[in-house]
Amino acid sequence: MKREIYQADAYIVDANGVFNHLDGYPKLFDSKNYGNDLAKTYTRANGAYCEAVAAMSKVDTRQLQIATLMIINSGNQLAATKIGELAELPDSEPTPEPEEE
Repeated sequence: MKREIYQADAYIVDANGVFNHLDGYPKLFDSKNYGNDLAKTYTRANGAYCEAVAAMSKVDTRQLQIATLMIINSGNQLAATKIGELAELPDSEPTPEPEEE
């Protein structure tokens, strides 16, 4: 019997540039826990993915937010949502002022 494991994940980069998972993520859904019902397993995983997108859509103080849904055993990404962009970093360190002699 076929078995699939789905992962709903969500990452954020907050206003200070700190990278983290959204609270409660990643979430794994294994079809063996759903009576090998692949459709039910996918539905539960997709629901968790949609919950992450909904939660991210309500916050606009983060630089970057990404939610993904993938099949772990094949590595196929089924869905992804990206909100925002990373802030630009300065090109180089500021040049110090020359010291007076």
